[in-house]
Amino acid sequence: MILLIDKSQKDATLVSEILFNMGFLSLAVTPERAPSEISNRFRAVIFLSPERMGSLEEYVPMIRKFSLGSPIFALCRKPYFEEEALFDKVFYNAEISYDLIGAIIEVQTTMKKRRIGSYRAMGIDASVYSDEVTFFDIPLGLTKTETMILRYIAVNFPTRVKANDILRFAFKSGRCPEIANIRTHISSINKKFVKVAKRQFIVSENRIGYTLATPPDIFAAKNAENNKITK
Repeated sequence: MILLIDKSQKDATLVSEILFNMGFLSLAVTPERAPSEISNRFRAVIFLSPERMGSLEEYVPMIRKFSLGSPIFALCRKPYFEEEALFDKVFYNAEISYDLIGAIIEVQTTMKKRRIGSYRAMGIDASVYSDEVTFFDIPLGLTKTETMILRYIAVNFPTRVKANDILRFAFKSGRCPEIANIRTHISSINKKFVKVAKRQFIVSENRIGYTLATPPDIFAAKNAENNKITK
């Protein structure tokens, strides 16, 4: 995932929506909110117009520490940025595009860090760079909304994610459905998994959240089903 930091929440949200349309999970925050949101689940941090934020000498290292070393980038509107050395790469007058994403990935590859847009776990490949979501190379036929939900669950695996967090990351800002709709979407995803894998693949636990099924989950589910049959 990508953390976007901008003095303007509105501007950051606009960039987040552009990335969403490109298939990337991101979160837009102001500098004040970033410390409470940052973690190693973000594979890149992008400062938007950092020249508008004032002194960053202490702030950027703090974000780097809290992210456990995720690459930090900056998009600047001025030709020279005196605090450039604080970042892994500064892009001048760059627009959000696949070329920019490619340049960020190039830096991540050099640093031997995980790439943004790569959403793989437990045989699932929901990466942005793939033509469609697959399970061990078998296409699942997911919708755009189902794909974004699965990407969020996969990128956080094995941590369980709550429905509220799925709403924050897997839907555009201001277009979030009711929480009950999350269960509906996940039920649809599981039905498509059943067709190719003969089992559901997303499991949930009340008040804890959703995650991908591991062998113990599968074993427990089979036992529960067998108990229903024998009763």
